[in-house]
Amino acid sequence: MIDPRIAAAILARGQRRVLGASVDPGRPAPRAVWRFPPDAYRRYLLGHTGGLNLVFPEDRSFALLSDDDNSIAIGGPADFVRDAVGGDVAAARQLFDRWPLHPERQGGPPAWYRQMMAHYAPFLLGG
Repeated sequence: MIDPRIAAAILARGQRRVLGASVDPGRPAPRAVWRFPPDAYRRYLLGHTGGLNLVFPEDRSFALLSDDDNSIAIGGPADFVRDAVGGDVAAARQLFDRWPLHPERQGGPPAWYRQMMAHYAPFLLGG
């Protein structure tokens, strides 16, 4: 479930609308980009299940990568990330690194996730 702190962090940055698009590389196809208010984030994700979604503001000052209704990665200025995870970046990192996010998934993080996290390790907060 999407934490309400994420919508609050988006609104605190003065963003009244965000954009969302499916970015699942496993299902290449033309995609629509949706515009919605931050408090509709979870509803947007519920309508776009079964793949990855990227949510970001028009100024691209932060980004949220989500899998169904779980945020996998939050990127942006440190204060935004801290606000979005409630200030405890280390605890949030443990939550994001826990795999499977869904009980039906087995075998730990997929290779693409491990590679992505290794690539961005120098930039990760609390990690």
